[in-house]
Formats: sequence, C-alpha cells, structure tokens
Amino acid sequence: MVRSLAMPLPDHVDPALVHEFPFFRRGFVSASPTPWELFDTVIRDLPPIFWAPQISEGRDGWVVNDGLAIRKLLADTEHFSNKAKFSIRSVAKRAVLPIPSLSDPPDHGFYKALLFPRFAPKYFTALEQEIRTTARTAIDGFRDRGHCEFMADFAFEFPIKVFLMLMGLPLEMTARFLAWEHEMMRGANIQVIADTISSVTEYLAEEIADRRVRPRDDLITFGLQAEHKGRKLNEEELAGYCLNLFLGGLDTVSAAMSHQFVHLATHPEQQARLREDPGLIADAVDELTRAYAVIIQMRDCVKPIEIRGQQILPGDRVCMPTQIANRDPAVFESPAEIIFDRKPQHMTFGTGPHFCLGVHLARRELRTAVEEFLAAIPQFRIAEGHAVAYDLGGIFQPVALPLTWDRLG
Repeated sequence: MVRSLAMPLPDHVDPALVHEFPFFRRGFVSASPTPWELFDTVIRDLPPIFWAPQISEGRDGWVVNDGLAIRKLLADTEHFSNKAKFSIRSVAKRAVLPIPSLSDPPDHGFYKALLFPRFAPKYFTALEQEIRTTARTAIDGFRDRGHCEFMADFAFEFPIKVFLMLMGLPLEMTARFLAWEHEMMRGANIQVIADTISSVTEYLAEEIADRRVRPRDDLITFGLQAEHKGRKLNEEELAGYCLNLFLGGLDTVSAAMSHQFVHLATHPEQQARLREDPGLIADAVDELTRAYAVIIQMRDCVKPIEIRGQQILPGDRVCMPTQIANRDPAVFESPAEIIFDRKPQHMTFGTGPHFCLGVHLARRELRTAVEEFLAAIPQFRIAEGHAVAYDLGGIFQPVALPLTWDRLG
C-alpha cells in the first residue's frame, strides 16, 4: 500500500530521502510478509534515516533506521519531547495526558520517583499467586477442548483481569474494558478513539472519587496517597496516571504474548525444550520480547539535532522503532534467530528516563502465561490451514490465533 505525503515536503528534507514505511495507525492486515519480515526489509534496504509519509495521524516524519542511533535517541530528552504527540487531546471531550509515559523532564522525574515504590519487583512478587491463579482459571476453561482461539480465550482477557485486580475494579468490567481497549487501539478514526479515551477517563475519575472516601489496597488508592518531596498528584495528574495504567498494561501485553505463542506453536523443538527445562522460560520470554516488539516509539523534535548527517528541526516528528533497535545486525548477531540464552539488552521496554514503569508486571504476566500454558496444555500448534494474519497498525498483533493440541485420555 503506497501512501502520499500528508503535508508539503519541508525544505530541509531531500526528496531522495522519501521512502515508504509500511506501518501506520489503522494499517492493513497481512499474513505475508509478517511484520518482522517487513522490518528486516527496512533494515536491509532503506537508508539509516529517511522521511516517510503518514507515520502517525496526518503527519509525515523521519524514521531512524539505525539500531545504535535509536538506543541513544530514545534516552534523549534534551532534543525530543514525548508529550506533544498525544494529539487526541485536541478532539476529546475529556482526555488527560497519560503520565508518566507522555511527560517530559522535570515533571517526568517527579512522577517516576513518586510512583516507582509501588512498581518495584517485590510488589508484584507478593501478587504472584493471584496473577498465576488468574492465568490458570482462564486455561481451565478450554484445556479439555483440545483447541482455543488464543486471542479471545486468553491473550486479551488475562492482562485485563490482572489490571482490574490491581486497580481494585470488579472483574465484571472485563468485557467493557476489552471493548474500550479495542475501540481505542483499532478505532475507525481519531474521533472514535478520542471518544473512547474520554469514556475511560470519566469512568476512572468516578473510581478516584470513590477511593477518596473508601480507600483500598489498590493502585488507584496508591496514586491518591503517594507523595514525593511534599507534593502529591493533582486531580488531572491522577486521571493521567490511571489512564496510563490502562493504556500501558493491556493491549501491549496481549500483543507481545500472542507473538510469543505464535513462535512456540511454529517451533515445536523450542516449545519442547521449554517443557523439558522450565528454568529456561524467563530467559526465553525475554528473548522473544526482543525479537517481537509490538509498538513503535515516536518523539517530536524540540531542539535542532543532527542524526546520521541529517539535520532534524523542531516540529519534526521522529519515529524510533524499537523493532529496528532489536533486530539490527549491528546490534545483535543473527537477530532474527531466537536464542533462549542470549540475555539481550533490548529496547522493547525503552531505555533511559522513559524505561517502562510497568516492566516488572509485564515480564511477570508474560512469563506466567508461558509457564501455566505449558504446564496445562500438551504440545500445541496452529490450527491446520490457518495462516496467521497480522494487524500492521499502531500495535502489531495477530487478528486471530487458533491453537490446537491432542486431547489427553
């Protein structure tokens, strides 16, 4: 699918540097090539930095095609802003800025310092059994059938139920949150997405008000009570904090999980290896997370900078794909190969100040999903005749993933 430029080409952009980048919001669906094959083609065939049409809502911009440069730039808060890109605020009835993910220094440092204590590994270790029970309960629902539609039966609902548990929200809201998630990530246009974010924000505001009078041991109450250097979050910041938990903890986890299960279903020897040695699962999941990153990072330039000989000016949107940082042969040897004991220092969760606050929860959910699935389900495979098709929009994930296995007994 070839797209035209959304705006006139800026004077500082050489027309020879305009190239198609096959990923954009509300992208197309493809079974072949896969997203990873497309990224590998970009790495191999396109310049280290190029200008691409419509890399985000109505915006053209730069794509950095250099893994080492991306590693450096993702940590650069002097030249790049992470908040201007949230254009949905301009059309939403109520949509606050998700924090800390879409904030800049010095506010970002304050938010991370205030929030980190509740997102340290020890907190989620204490919730290990509840998270594991949530996974087991879902698997028990289809284990004896000999098949499941992994996306609908597990990948979508598992992280939502964990999110609801952590937020102190009723599990009966699972279907509503799943609908909101799909509308937000796959909405037909920016207004639909904006309206959904407004609905989520309004619902979360009601829950914040409830915790003011009925505090509980949950993440909403923590946001209300947390304090750093004598300051607490104000009303808008509280709403942004809760919205960030929603945006960061659902679709990205289910998408990452789905690619890992596609890999295990199509590489029976590696699936068997993890069954024989479950101690490898944590490292295997981290390696799979490297190879199959699901979101593309964007920044807006706020101070002139040169990248690979190209002048980048304030106002330029810059795409810094973690997939390229994770699959660039200059960074990783044989990057398309899954090596369980590689122990990669990958970029999937970001780097520098914007390293993902929820990384410990995400890793625990991904590891638990693999551990519990392998413990309960025999050797599984993709249903015969099914070609996995991928949505190439804002978050890469299979449209459907039917898995089958031989029933026991």
